[in-house]
Amino acid sequence: MPGLQDYLYWRGDVPFSLSPFNENDILLFARIAYVPFEDIVDYDDLIPLPIASSIRLELVDDTDKFSQESDRQMLSLLRDATRYSDVRVSRYVDSRDTEAQKQFAAITFDVGTDLRVIAYRGTDATMTGWKEDFNMMFMKEVPAQYEACAYANGAYEEGKRFILCGHSKGGNLAMFSAAFCEPALQNAIESASAHSVAPSCSRSVSAGNVRDSDSTPEWGRFPGEEHGNYSSILAWRIPWTEEP
Repeated sequence: MPGLQDYLYWRGDVPFSLSPFNENDILLFARIAYVPFEDIVDYDDLIPLPIASSIRLELVDDTDKFSQESDRQMLSLLRDATRYSDVRVSRYVDSRDTEAQKQFAAITFDVGTDLRVIAYRGTDATMTGWKEDFNMMFMKEVPAQYEACAYANGAYEEGKRFILCGHSKGGNLAMFSAAFCEPALQNAIESASAHSVAPSCSRSVSAGNVRDSDSTPEWGRFPGEEHGNYSSILAWRIPWTEEP
């Protein structure tokens, strides 16, 4: 079955001017969120994605730093992909709090001058990450959701369009952030995507509750059904309904 590496082979040399930014690119960015870019991508500085990929490959000569061996091949393709030569990455965050049982990671992509994509990482291989996953089964909210929302609010810039995405728990963070971010950012969000099976949001994040701005005055409002999407047969929309 064709995958992201096939897409990079197929479209890596095709600029956005000929083949516009699409759901496959969003899925790719969600996958890149798992790459460890510490000490390469600073929080405030913008660095071209191919350069960041090249540096990552040069600094690491073992597979332990990668979640999968396929990361190495993906980065090699990204390094040479003219399609992403003008994509800049920034605001890389990878944090864990054992006491709070929080695992959070995200990265921001600037595509052209007016599109900003926020990609949230899903659960990593740490015990803290898995504890937070299990906590999502019975807690209304978990710490990573609040940090994800604050991260999105911090990325807002007037005049830019936004896409939020993530794989697995990262998709949950994307949808949660779209639901509860500041109104100005919500108005700029084009879509929020959950790739692969993502944990469902709790009852407190149901459609009725979020759309009722009076019930959540300290947060934003739900941006609307048209802002949620999925982009693969393994992805599903996080349900904004009451729990069964």
